Amino acid sequence: MLPSRHSQVFSSVYAALGIVSCGTRSHEGGAIQFSYPTGRGVRFWKATRGGSMTTTVRDVMSTDLVTVEPSTMMTEAAAAMSSARVGSVLVLEEGALVGIFTERDILSAFEQFRADPARVSPVSKGTTRNPLTIGPDATVGEAMDKMLDGGFRHLPVMDGRTLVGIVSMRDLARSISKG
Repeated sequence: MLPSRHSQVFSSVYAALGIVSCGTRSHEGGAIQFSYPTGRGVRFWKATRGGSMTTTVRDVMSTDLVTVEPSTMMTEAAAAMSSARVGSVLVLEEGALVGIFTERDILSAFEQFRADPARVSPVSKGTTRNPLTIGPDATVGEAMDKMLDGGFRHLPVMDGRTLVGIVSMRDLARSISKG
């Protein structure tokens, strides 16, 4: 079986960051497990330069959150993402996280609804509902594993039931490359 397009894209990103194949499963000492299916088992990676994979999500997450309500029009959400220079908005209903609306959701909505209906549709029609989340004390390695396993680039950060931040694949990559 050939690697998926997803794994090929992320392999290219990690190669550009200087992350190379190794043979350990440990999160200790900078090693991390990437578990995307390739038909040949699990691949393991090690950062050759930069930060520790034991850095926490709290250390790298953004606390400047861009949020919308489910009734917000997709075009308004896209405009908010563009002006904030972010790839997602968190969808809150009565202060509780109910979804995440990303660049990929915008593309899917335009394909599904065709361009004109998507412009006047609420975010709730294209939102990824009940997104996976991560805690602030999780490691960068754990966050990266979760993103790669799920095939997404943004994770809301929850401390119990409280939304405290968001972490992106870019945040994780920067933390690894800068150290």
